[in-house]
Amino acid sequence: MTQHDPFAPPGWFGRQAMSRWSEWVPGLAASLSVGLGLLVLSAWHTHTTAIIQWPAGSPPTRYNAAILMVLLGLALLSWIRRWRSWALGLSGAVVVLSGLTLVQYLAGINLGIDQLLMHDYITTELYAPSQIDPRAIQTPIHQLFIQVEQPLPGRPSPNATLSFLCLGLAVLGLAIADHKPSSQFPPARLPWIPAVAATLATGVVGSNLIVLLGYLTQLGTAYTWRFLTGVALPTAVVLLGLGLGIVVAVLHRQPHPGQPRWLAGSVGFGVATASLLLWEALISWSSTLRSELSAQLAQQVTNLLLPAANIVLTAGLISALLVAGVLHLYRRSQAQAQKLHRLNDALTQTRSLLDTILESTGDGILVLDADWHIRYFNSRFLRQWAIPLALADEVVRSGATTNFYPFILSQTKDPQAFDAAFQRMMADLNQKTFDRVELIDGRVLERHGRPHRVGDRTVGKVLTYHDVTERHRAEMALRDSEDRYRSVVTALAEGVVLQDANGVIQTCNSRAEEILGLTLDQMQGRTSIDPRWRSIYEDGRPFPNDKHPAMVTLRTGQPNRNVIIGIHKPNGTLTWISVNAEPMVRSGETQPYAVVCSFADITQRRQMEEALFHEKELAQVTLHSIGDAVITTDVAGRVEYCNPVAQSLTGWSQAEAQGRPLDTVFTIIHEETREPAPNPVEIALRENRVVALAKDTVLLSRDGREIGVDDSAAPICDRQGQTVGAVMVFHDVTQSRQLTRQVTWQAIHDPLTGLVNRREFERRLHQAIARAQAHEGSYVLCYLDLDQFKIVNDTCGHNAGDELLRQITNLLQSHIRKTDTLARLGGDEFGVLLYQCALEQALRVAHSLKDAVQDFRFAWAGNTFAIGVSIGVVPINHHSDTLENVLIAADTACYTAKNNGRNRVHTVHLDDQALLQQQEEFRWVARLTQALTDHRFCLFAQLIVPTAPGPAKEYHYEVLLRLRDDTRQMIPPLAFLPAAERYGLMAKIDRWVVSTLFQHWPTLHNQLDSDPTVPTVYAINLSGASLNDDAMVDFLRQQFALYPVPPQQVCFEITETVAIANLSKASDFVRQLRALGCRFALDDFGSGVSSFAYLKTLPVDYLKIDGGFVKNILDDRVDYAMVDAISTIGRVMGLKTIAEYVENSAILDCITAIGVDFAQGYGIGHPQPLVCTYDLE
Repeated sequence: MTQHDPFAPPGWFGRQAMSRWSEWVPGLAASLSVGLGLLVLSAWHTHTTAIIQWPAGSPPTRYNAAILMVLLGLALLSWIRRWRSWALGLSGAVVVLSGLTLVQYLAGINLGIDQLLMHDYITTELYAPSQIDPRAIQTPIHQLFIQVEQPLPGRPSPNATLSFLCLGLAVLGLAIADHKPSSQFPPARLPWIPAVAATLATGVVGSNLIVLLGYLTQLGTAYTWRFLTGVALPTAVVLLGLGLGIVVAVLHRQPHPGQPRWLAGSVGFGVATASLLLWEALISWSSTLRSELSAQLAQQVTNLLLPAANIVLTAGLISALLVAGVLHLYRRSQAQAQKLHRLNDALTQTRSLLDTILESTGDGILVLDADWHIRYFNSRFLRQWAIPLALADEVVRSGATTNFYPFILSQTKDPQAFDAAFQRMMADLNQKTFDRVELIDGRVLERHGRPHRVGDRTVGKVLTYHDVTERHRAEMALRDSEDRYRSVVTALAEGVVLQDANGVIQTCNSRAEEILGLTLDQMQGRTSIDPRWRSIYEDGRPFPNDKHPAMVTLRTGQPNRNVIIGIHKPNGTLTWISVNAEPMVRSGETQPYAVVCSFADITQRRQMEEALFHEKELAQVTLHSIGDAVITTDVAGRVEYCNPVAQSLTGWSQAEAQGRPLDTVFTIIHEETREPAPNPVEIALRENRVVALAKDTVLLSRDGREIGVDDSAAPICDRQGQTVGAVMVFHDVTQSRQLTRQVTWQAIHDPLTGLVNRREFERRLHQAIARAQAHEGSYVLCYLDLDQFKIVNDTCGHNAGDELLRQITNLLQSHIRKTDTLARLGGDEFGVLLYQCALEQALRVAHSLKDAVQDFRFAWAGNTFAIGVSIGVVPINHHSDTLENVLIAADTACYTAKNNGRNRVHTVHLDDQALLQQQEEFRWVARLTQALTDHRFCLFAQLIVPTAPGPAKEYHYEVLLRLRDDTRQMIPPLAFLPAAERYGLMAKIDRWVVSTLFQHWPTLHNQLDSDPTVPTVYAINLSGASLNDDAMVDFLRQQFALYPVPPQQVCFEITETVAIANLSKASDFVRQLRALGCRFALDDFGSGVSSFAYLKTLPVDYLKIDGGFVKNILDDRVDYAMVDAISTIGRVMGLKTIAEYVENSAILDCITAIGVDFAQGYGIGHPQPLVCTYDLE
């Protein structure tokens, strides 16, 4: 035998471990709620849309939802810390705010609580036509049977509001339940509050789990599901976490261990709320589709969705009842299962008494001597440890233990801990020990170790192993003799009492004391005929004490077994026991000299027997009422039972089907091939596993109907694990299959035109590229962009634009082959993939498409419109690169066609210079986006000095932008700004410049070595994209509010070209910021032919003379005259003038003589670093 053997219990599921779980789970959920709530609140105030609306395209997390997150998280934390007043106040605030929000929805009123603490900037942006995906829901949504139009920015959806209200009530109730007992609220009146709180929390968990599953599986489409539930993903995560935290906390604080009675109902309620939310979403989807689809298609969709929704609701409610019932039954059976076993045989003589007791007990017993040699083990021990019979026989025959103990160690989960505990136990034979052992198959055994004494000498140790996994208690063995086997009997888990020939109790084990409720001292001297036992029969009649099994056995000398007696304990409780009495007879005598009684507490078993009958009836009623079809068979596959649904689907009644082979009653074929489908019951019986039905299986009903079914079959096993039959559950999926096919079609087609959508087109294009690269054919891609679509859409509205797209679709389809693919790629963009087509033929097709569209006239509301199309053509052959590069080439070709005059066909090859240039710009887009993320931009400043002599009243600098590459070299703006302007990144870059400059404002003078007491004016360049951004003014106002930047020290520069392009908008932009105190400079002034004409309209402070005039002023009289004229106009209008490109002192003297106010250029000073956050990192 080796030297280690631990049966130490693992630490994850001990009481202390569970206590830690119950503390940190709700705490973590509450902290997550507070953290996410504060993050969303800050995102609202900083206009960080990516956080408010995450993931993109989802409903935004509303402002008041974030407030409720913070309040509810703090309330739960306060309750956990037992700060009752705080918990009451915070949870009350949650209830009031969420309740008022529901009142607003239900009453259709606005109480003004949705937009108190922030400015709405996102609603218009979310619901602007340019921001709404054409596949997204654009009609009012019903949530909680409330029609939700475009919501206020601070108001959560009805679903989210109801969840917050439930959790707020839960925490409020828990805080109230924590009160100190008083005459008004005695503690006995409040135990129901934790159950109600946990039930509300479980409902929130169920509904928000459905929301999360919808996001994860993208039910319907991403837009549909997100807007149907109305719950943002962060809100759903917070609500789910808070619900789980409340349930865990309530379970931890229950006064009694084990599963509470209300848990089954709470879980069932959670399942029901999950089903209700899913049903509500399907109903809302149905109503939405009715408003967006044609009448006929809407009716068809409604006919499909409404039954499916009702099935979901019915199945969910039934599932809730089943779950609650199963959990309730499990709780009762688990408690009752501990006391079902009893002893079957008793000993007939003294020598066989120990063997009978040891073999009949439910414990495994191992007896070791002082040298660790095995003296005895029972069969239960062999079965518990799965010891092979050969190994057991080896120990019995030779006493060898060389292989025995290593095998025991191999069965334990932690052999080292087991070995260490075993050594400690055997080190002191006189010490009683107790520990737990976890086996590799998951079972847990309790090990009791007691000394084995003969007389006053300890000769070894008796170990008992009790399987607490099933908690079946075995009857304790009778004691063979007081001097030799007392330790063995004491270690048993059954009640054992030894009575002498007169029936007087001599001794008993501790388990007998527990069952009878008396100590050994109280029982000694009593007999079984003592009237104080107050025993009764099963029917309640008094049990005559002289009929006690012990007394009968003493009179007759015969064993008396399985006698059921009810006894009243001293505390008044009634306990039912099953008693066995065995006589102890000396050799050669017939009259017993003593009797051994063993008994087990069967109180819970009796309760379970009564419950089993009711449960059986409940199961029968359930099978008759559920919506699924159920068929059970015997082991030969003959039908034994069909519920009403199965009878309806198969066309066979119970009487007709019973005893017939399953193939006769349940005939199935493959829907497409019409071949017989494998019978799942046959496979389940043959392979002894759960088997699902093959895909696309159809049931041939007896009445000729073909019903699409989905099912599974599983074997039915008895307690010994032998297969005794099978059960098959199936349901009608005919309508759901039809709906699935329709949804699949919609997923790859454009709903407006019926054409293939972009995703499917790219998949086919990718296949064509792969085949072309493998020399399996030639293909040509045509990229079409309508030239006048925006005029029609803006002039006549979206309905006219939609009708134009449908007519163009029909026109294009009539000019291509059926084998080619025509797809709608965007708003007015189409793609044509020509299969097995040479470039020359493709160009003829492209020109025919162009001519057809050019000759087409669109009529709407009395107006006629001419439509053109620009087409980019790209050949696809074995030289073609990736899908991305082919699409870039097509886009470049189309873009070139538009730039060349529109209504043209342009062909591009993958090595064209224009394509290479655009690819380079695309790479710049990626680099610039990453640069914004990594803060690789740097700010430089170039000095602007006054030309007039004397001390400066203020410093002037122009803020310039540079980009630092991977080698830490500075890249000038002319290298990347064109790409940023073309692909819409300038507004983001402008915002980065402003926010970065403002953040470092207090330390800017340190970088420039300027006097901090002298004001410094910083000129910031703004692009045309920023001027056209409606939210830019609000952004700048926000930045001024966030940072201590005086508006008087900020001058914004806009180029003359940008200002003239949208004069009215530029003027309004300038006036709004000048009202704050900001200054404005008109950059590159004089570059346009109408510069002076627009000057009166723009209220600027400075005119920056175009550097092209300044740098040649000494040599070009025209340039001199232009600078002089601009300076003169500036003085007349009261504007300051600034000359750029002042590269030497001669130019400075010249412009000073003319009267220019300020000078800037390399002759004044080179740009110097101002802010470079990349270095700071």
